[in-house]
Amino acid sequence: MLVADDSPVVRAALRRALAAAGFEALEAGSLEEARAIDASQLFAAVLDLDLGDGTGLDVARALSAAHPSLPYVFFSSGDDPPLTAEARSQAHVFIKPRELDRVVAWLQAL
Repeated sequence: MLVADDSPVVRAALRRALAAAGFEALEAGSLEEARAIDASQLFAAVLDLDLGDGTGLDVARALSAAHPSLPYVFFSSGDDPPLTAEARSQAHVFIKPRELDRVVAWLQAL
């Protein structure tokens, strides 16, 4: 699984919650780092919308091109309404940090 978020604090919180649920995650702190990960090795992705050097939508497009059936969700603060609306047209958007448990439940349901 991939966790892409530019915040080390959020990545750590996700890592802890996912580990408690029995998941291991590869982490990326930027669009560049996320693009370097082999999508064929993933079973899901949790993507922030603002990665500093790009967006979670950019990551989703790259992942989908390499692995069309890869499920992904966005985990973001929703601070950019147009970007959030575009993301919602492609996948579910969970609001951080309050919906962390829902992200874990989504992964467990896969």
